[in-house]
Amino acid sequence: MLCSIIIPTKNRPIGLKSAVVSALKSLPKSSEIIVVDDGSSPSADSTLKEFMDERLRTIVNPGPHGPSQARNLGVKNAKGRTIFFLDDDDELLPHYCKGVIEKRHTLPDNCAYGHCSALHAKGSNGSQDRRRKQKTGVYDEKSSLDSRLAGLGMGFWIDRKAFQKAGGIDPNISVNEDTEFCIRLASAGLCSFYDAEAGVLLSLDGERPVGDQGSITRAVKAAERARGFEYIMTQHWEYLLGHPRFRRRFLTRAIKYRSRAKAWAGWKNFCMTIQPATDRVFCSTVGSGWLYISIIMRQIFSR
Repeated sequence: MLCSIIIPTKNRPIGLKSAVVSALKSLPKSSEIIVVDDGSSPSADSTLKEFMDERLRTIVNPGPHGPSQARNLGVKNAKGRTIFFLDDDDELLPHYCKGVIEKRHTLPDNCAYGHCSALHAKGSNGSQDRRRKQKTGVYDEKSSLDSRLAGLGMGFWIDRKAFQKAGGIDPNISVNEDTEFCIRLASAGLCSFYDAEAGVLLSLDGERPVGDQGSITRAVKAAERARGFEYIMTQHWEYLLGHPRFRRRFLTRAIKYRSRAKAWAGWKNFCMTIQPATDRVFCSTVGSGWLYISIIMRQIFSR
Protein backbone atom coordinates (compact mmCIF):
# COMPACT_ATOMS: atom_id res chain seq x y z
CA MET A 1 0.00 0.00 0.00
CA LEU A 2 1.38 3.39 -1.00
CA CYS A 3 0.19 5.61 1.84
CA SER A 4 -2.09 6.01 4.85
CA ILE A 5 -3.69 9.32 5.84
CA ILE A 6 -4.22 9.44 9.61
CA ILE A 7 -6.93 11.78 10.94
CA PRO A 8 -7.25 11.91 14.75
CA THR A 9 -10.57 13.46 15.76
CA LYS A 10 -12.47 14.65 18.80
CA ASN A 11 -15.72 16.64 18.84
CA ARG A 12 -15.38 18.21 15.40
CA PRO A 13 -18.08 16.50 13.32
CA ILE A 14 -18.41 19.28 10.71
CA GLY A 15 -14.68 19.74 10.26
CA LEU A 16 -14.13 15.98 10.16
CA LYS A 17 -16.43 15.57 7.17
CA SER A 18 -14.56 18.26 5.24
CA ALA A 19 -11.21 16.72 6.20
CA VAL A 20 -12.30 13.27 4.97
CA VAL A 21 -13.67 14.67 1.69
CA SER A 22 -10.35 16.41 1.05
CA ALA A 23 -8.38 13.28 1.97
CA LEU A 24 -10.41 11.16 -0.46
CA LYS A 25 -9.69 13.68 -3.25
CA SER A 26 -5.96 13.67 -2.44
CA LEU A 27 -5.65 9.91 -1.93
CA PRO A 28 -3.36 8.05 -4.38
CA LYS A 29 -4.31 4.60 -5.68
CA SER A 30 -3.71 1.66 -3.36
CA SER A 31 -3.94 3.87 -0.27
CA GLU A 32 -6.16 4.30 2.79
CA ILE A 33 -7.61 6.79 5.27
CA ILE A 34 -7.74 5.96 8.98
CA VAL A 35 -9.89 8.12 11.24
CA VAL A 36 -9.00 7.66 14.92
CA ASP A 37 -11.93 8.49 17.21
CA ASP A 38 -10.38 9.91 20.38
CA GLY A 39 -13.60 9.97 22.40
CA SER A 40 -15.81 12.05 20.11
CA SER A 41 -19.41 12.96 20.77
CA PRO A 42 -21.07 12.25 18.38
CA SER A 43 -18.87 9.30 17.44
CA ALA A 44 -16.79 9.41 14.29
CA ASP A 45 -18.70 6.40 12.97
CA SER A 46 -22.01 8.21 13.19
CA THR A 47 -20.55 11.40 11.70
CA LEU A 48 -19.13 9.50 8.71
CA LYS A 49 -21.99 7.02 8.15
CA GLU A 50 -22.76 8.59 4.75
CA PHE A 51 -19.26 7.76 3.46
CA MET A 52 -19.49 4.36 1.81
CA ASP A 53 -15.90 4.02 0.69
CA GLU A 54 -13.73 0.95 1.31
CA ARG A 55 -10.62 3.16 1.46
CA LEU A 56 -11.92 4.78 4.66
CA ARG A 57 -12.01 3.09 8.06
CA THR A 58 -12.58 4.27 11.60
CA ILE A 59 -10.93 2.96 14.75
CA VAL A 60 -11.60 3.93 18.35
CA ASN A 61 -8.81 4.95 20.71
CA PRO A 62 -9.54 3.12 23.98
CA GLY A 63 -7.25 5.50 25.87
CA PRO A 64 -5.31 7.14 27.22
CA HIS A 65 -6.69 9.91 25.06
CA GLY A 66 -4.88 12.79 23.40
CA PRO A 67 -3.74 13.58 19.84
CA SER A 68 -0.33 11.94 20.29
CA GLN A 69 -1.77 8.62 21.43
CA ALA A 70 -4.42 8.81 18.70
CA ARG A 71 -1.80 9.37 15.99
CA ASN A 72 0.36 6.55 17.35
CA LEU A 73 -2.64 4.20 17.29
CA GLY A 74 -3.42 5.24 13.73
CA VAL A 75 0.11 4.44 12.56
CA LYS A 76 0.03 1.12 14.44
CA ASN A 77 -2.99 0.13 12.34
CA ALA A 78 -1.70 1.63 9.09
CA LYS A 79 -0.54 -0.38 6.08
CA GLY A 80 0.88 2.38 3.91
CA ARG A 81 4.59 2.92 3.32
CA THR A 82 4.16 6.70 3.71
CA ILE A 83 2.13 8.16 6.57
CA PHE A 84 0.36 11.52 6.25
CA PHE A 85 -1.15 13.34 9.23
CA LEU A 86 -4.22 15.54 8.78
CA ASP A 87 -6.00 17.43 11.56
CA ASP A 88 -9.77 17.10 11.70
CA ASP A 89 -10.36 20.80 11.00
CA ASP A 90 -7.97 21.13 8.05
CA GLU A 91 -8.09 20.00 4.42
CA LEU A 92 -5.51 18.45 2.12
CA LEU A 93 -5.22 20.03 -1.32
CA PRO A 94 -5.94 17.52 -4.14
CA HIS A 95 -2.42 17.36 -5.58
CA TYR A 96 -0.44 17.05 -2.35
CA CYS A 97 -0.25 13.36 -1.39
CA LYS A 98 0.25 12.18 -4.96
CA GLY A 99 2.99 14.76 -5.39
CA VAL A 100 4.83 13.57 -2.28
CA ILE A 101 4.65 9.94 -3.40
CA GLU A 102 6.16 10.89 -6.77
CA LYS A 103 8.91 13.01 -5.16
CA ARG A 104 9.92 10.30 -2.68
CA HIS A 105 11.57 8.31 -5.48
CA THR A 106 13.95 11.21 -6.12
CA LEU A 107 14.90 11.91 -2.49
CA PRO A 108 17.96 10.57 -0.61
CA ASP A 109 17.44 7.33 1.30
CA ASN A 110 17.73 9.10 4.66
CA CYS A 111 15.13 11.74 3.75
CA ALA A 112 12.31 10.09 5.67
CA TYR A 113 9.91 12.91 6.52
CA GLY A 114 8.69 16.27 5.30
CA HIS A 115 6.10 19.01 5.36
CA CYS A 116 4.86 21.90 3.27
CA SER A 117 3.59 25.44 3.12
CA ALA A 118 -0.11 25.95 3.74
CA LEU A 119 -3.07 28.07 2.85
CA HIS A 120 -4.76 29.84 5.73
CA ALA A 121 -8.56 29.61 5.51
CA LYS A 122 -10.25 33.03 5.53
CA GLY A 123 -13.91 32.06 5.34
CA SER A 124 -15.88 33.51 2.44
CA ASN A 125 -13.01 35.87 1.60
CA GLY A 126 -10.92 33.08 0.10
CA SER A 127 -7.56 31.93 1.41
CA GLN A 128 -4.12 33.34 1.92
CA ASP A 129 -0.62 31.88 1.73
CA ARG A 130 1.11 30.92 4.94
CA ARG A 131 4.73 30.32 3.94
CA ARG A 132 7.91 29.71 5.87
CA LYS A 133 11.07 31.43 4.71
CA GLN A 134 12.34 28.23 3.13
CA LYS A 135 12.86 27.06 -0.40
CA THR A 136 11.66 23.72 -1.71
CA GLY A 137 14.31 21.09 -1.10
CA VAL A 138 16.05 18.63 1.20
CA TYR A 139 17.30 19.88 4.58
CA ASP A 140 20.07 17.84 6.18
CA GLU A 141 22.42 18.07 9.17
CA LYS A 142 24.20 21.03 7.54
CA SER A 143 20.92 22.98 7.65
CA SER A 144 19.61 24.82 10.69
CA LEU A 145 17.61 22.76 13.15
CA ASP A 146 14.62 25.08 12.69
CA SER A 147 14.47 24.21 8.99
CA ARG A 148 13.99 20.53 9.90
CA LEU A 149 11.19 21.09 12.42
CA ALA A 150 7.70 20.50 11.10
CA GLY A 151 4.27 20.98 12.59
CA LEU A 152 2.19 17.80 12.33
CA GLY A 153 -0.62 19.86 10.82
CA MET A 154 1.58 21.27 8.05
CA GLY A 155 1.16 18.46 5.53
CA PHE A 156 3.48 16.32 7.66
CA TRP A 157 4.46 12.97 6.14
CA ILE A 158 6.88 10.29 7.28
CA ASP A 159 8.10 6.86 6.25
CA ARG A 160 6.17 4.36 8.39
CA LYS A 161 9.29 2.38 9.34
CA ALA A 162 11.09 5.58 10.36
CA PHE A 163 8.10 6.53 12.55
CA GLN A 164 8.14 3.13 14.25
CA LYS A 165 11.92 3.14 14.70
CA ALA A 166 11.73 6.58 16.35
CA GLY A 167 9.21 5.24 18.85
CA GLY A 168 6.26 7.33 17.73
CA ILE A 169 5.07 10.66 19.12
CA ASP A 170 5.79 11.25 22.82
CA PRO A 171 2.48 11.44 24.77
CA ASN A 172 4.17 12.94 27.85
CA ILE A 173 3.75 16.52 26.62
CA SER A 174 0.58 18.15 25.32
CA VAL A 175 2.23 20.98 23.37
CA ASN A 176 5.32 21.02 21.11
CA GLU A 177 5.13 17.25 20.76
CA ASP A 178 5.80 17.75 17.04
CA THR A 179 8.99 19.70 17.82
CA GLU A 180 10.17 16.97 20.20
CA PHE A 181 9.44 14.30 17.58
CA CYS A 182 11.34 16.14 14.83
CA ILE A 183 14.34 16.64 17.12
CA ARG A 184 14.42 12.87 17.62
CA LEU A 185 14.31 12.34 13.87
CA ALA A 186 17.07 14.89 13.26
CA SER A 187 19.26 13.43 16.01
CA ALA A 188 18.88 10.02 14.34
CA GLY A 189 20.55 11.47 11.22
CA LEU A 190 17.39 11.80 9.12
CA CYS A 191 16.90 14.77 6.83
CA SER A 192 13.60 16.34 5.81
CA PHE A 193 11.95 17.65 2.66
CA TYR A 194 10.11 20.98 2.55
CA ASP A 195 7.71 21.92 -0.25
CA ALA A 196 7.13 25.67 -0.59
CA GLU A 197 3.98 24.97 -2.60
CA ALA A 198 0.96 24.81 -0.31
CA GLY A 199 -0.44 21.34 0.29
CA VAL A 200 -2.95 21.90 3.07
CA LEU A 201 -5.69 24.40 3.99
CA LEU A 202 -5.59 25.36 7.69
CA SER A 203 -8.48 26.56 9.86
CA LEU A 204 -8.10 28.69 12.99
CA ASP A 205 -10.47 29.24 15.91
CA GLY A 206 -12.38 32.13 14.35
CA GLU A 207 -13.00 30.15 11.16
CA ARG A 208 -14.14 26.80 12.58
CA PRO A 209 -17.81 25.89 12.22
CA VAL A 210 -20.04 26.59 15.21
CA GLY A 211 -20.28 23.43 17.31
CA ASP A 212 -16.79 22.13 16.53
CA GLN A 213 -14.21 22.05 19.33
CA GLY A 214 -11.70 24.93 19.42
CA SER A 215 -7.93 24.76 19.36
CA ILE A 216 -6.47 22.27 21.84
CA THR A 217 -3.09 24.02 21.83
CA ARG A 218 -4.59 27.38 22.70
CA ALA A 219 -6.54 25.78 25.54
CA VAL A 220 -3.36 24.42 27.14
CA LYS A 221 -2.45 26.38 30.25
CA ALA A 222 0.72 28.46 30.39
CA ALA A 223 2.30 26.16 33.00
CA GLU A 224 1.86 23.18 30.68
CA ARG A 225 3.39 25.11 27.79
CA ALA A 226 6.42 25.94 29.94
CA ARG A 227 6.73 22.29 30.93
CA GLY A 228 6.78 21.31 27.24
CA PHE A 229 9.75 23.58 26.50
CA GLU A 230 11.59 22.40 29.61
CA TYR A 231 10.86 18.74 28.80
CA ILE A 232 12.42 19.07 25.34
CA MET A 233 15.52 20.80 26.74
CA THR A 234 15.93 18.13 29.41
CA GLN A 235 15.32 15.13 27.12
CA HIS A 236 17.56 16.31 24.29
CA TRP A 237 20.23 18.38 26.02
CA GLU A 238 23.08 16.40 24.49
CA TYR A 239 21.91 16.87 20.90
CA LEU A 240 20.98 20.50 21.53
CA LEU A 241 24.55 21.31 22.61
CA GLY A 242 25.21 21.86 18.92
CA HIS A 243 22.31 24.30 18.59
CA PRO A 244 22.87 27.16 21.07
CA ARG A 245 20.44 29.63 19.49
CA PHE A 246 17.67 27.05 19.62
CA ARG A 247 18.43 26.22 23.28
CA ARG A 248 18.33 29.83 24.38
CA ARG A 249 15.15 30.56 22.48
CA PHE A 250 13.45 27.63 24.21
CA LEU A 251 14.78 28.78 27.58
CA THR A 252 13.31 32.23 26.91
CA ARG A 253 9.94 30.69 26.08
CA ALA A 254 9.98 28.56 29.22
CA ILE A 255 10.52 31.72 31.30
CA LYS A 256 7.79 33.52 29.36
CA TYR A 257 5.14 30.90 30.07
CA ARG A 258 6.24 30.30 33.66
CA SER A 259 5.83 34.04 34.16
CA ARG A 260 2.31 33.93 32.74
CA ALA A 261 1.46 31.00 34.99
CA LYS A 262 3.20 32.65 37.97
CA ALA A 263 4.93 29.31 38.46
CA TRP A 264 8.17 29.35 40.46
CA ALA A 265 7.98 25.80 41.82
CA GLY A 266 10.52 23.45 40.25
CA TRP A 267 12.43 26.18 38.42
CA LYS A 268 15.69 25.74 40.37
CA ASN A 269 15.62 21.97 39.82
CA PHE A 270 15.14 22.54 36.10
CA CYS A 271 18.06 25.00 36.01
CA MET A 272 20.35 22.34 37.49
CA THR A 273 19.64 20.05 34.51
CA ILE A 274 20.71 22.63 31.89
CA GLN A 275 23.81 21.89 29.84
CA PRO A 276 26.41 23.22 29.17
CA ALA A 277 27.55 24.90 32.39
CA THR A 278 27.41 28.38 30.83
CA ASP A 279 23.71 27.94 30.08
CA ARG A 280 23.15 26.54 33.58
CA VAL A 281 24.72 29.65 35.11
CA PHE A 282 22.65 31.90 32.82
CA CYS A 283 19.48 30.02 33.78
CA SER A 284 20.23 30.12 37.52
CA THR A 285 21.15 33.82 37.59
CA VAL A 286 19.75 35.92 34.77
CA GLY A 287 16.88 33.52 34.07
CA SER A 288 15.91 33.27 37.73
CA GLY A 289 16.02 37.04 38.18
CA TRP A 290 13.99 37.63 35.06
CA LEU A 291 11.38 35.06 36.10
CA TYR A 292 11.14 36.35 39.67
CA ILE A 293 10.66 39.97 38.57
CA SER A 294 8.13 38.94 35.91
CA ILE A 295 6.06 37.00 38.43
CA ILE A 296 6.11 39.89 40.94
CA MET A 297 5.05 42.37 38.24
CA ARG A 298 2.20 40.14 37.09
CA GLN A 299 1.01 39.74 40.67
CA ILE A 300 1.04 43.53 41.18
CA PHE A 301 -0.85 44.34 37.98
CA SER A 302 -3.39 41.53 38.45
CA ARG A 303 -4.63 42.98 41.78
